Amino acid sequence: MAMAQREKQAEVTLERHKPTKKSGERKQREKVVVMPARKRKLRERTHDWQEIQHYTLWPEQEQYERLRPVILFGETAAERAKETGTSERTLYHQARLFEQEGMASLFHKERAPSTETGRSLPLEMRQLIVDLKAEHPGFRPHEIATICFLHFERRPSDHTVKRILADGPKPSLSGRGL
Repeated sequence: MAMAQREKQAEVTLERHKPTKKSGERKQREKVVVMPARKRKLRERTHDWQEIQHYTLWPEQEQYERLRPVILFGETAAERAKETGTSERTLYHQARLFEQEGMASLFHKERAPSTETGRSLPLEMRQLIVDLKAEHPGFRPHEIATICFLHFERRPSDHTVKRILADGPKPSLSGRGL
């Protein structure tokens, strides 16, 4: 009830002017000042997930509201997962990230293209794959992967060989003669 009264309130002020030299009389004027309307609708606080979900404007805000009871009030991820319909494991992971990175963990991060990592193939192996295919067009990805294993003692998957042949480096050889 108090909220409804606050929204309807208007401020009324009386403004009195000093007498002017010419007229010598006092002028009275009423000035009504109306407070601007609220930018956001005033709502009662709630812990009901379905209601909160309707009020969120951004995916990051929804993700935060999903995590908030786990982080601030110590609610278990299992309890919150049942309320929100989210995977318990996902909530554990997101809570751990939030504790490490803060609000930045809620926003999507663009991944930089990885250079040489443990999961990427060395440039020499990539070059060997495209050179073998250029020299022996009949070789299948499985055969090329086996040759890579013999050269580098590391066997790429057939799918990796296909991917490198599709968008890897240009062959260094133009025909037979490796």
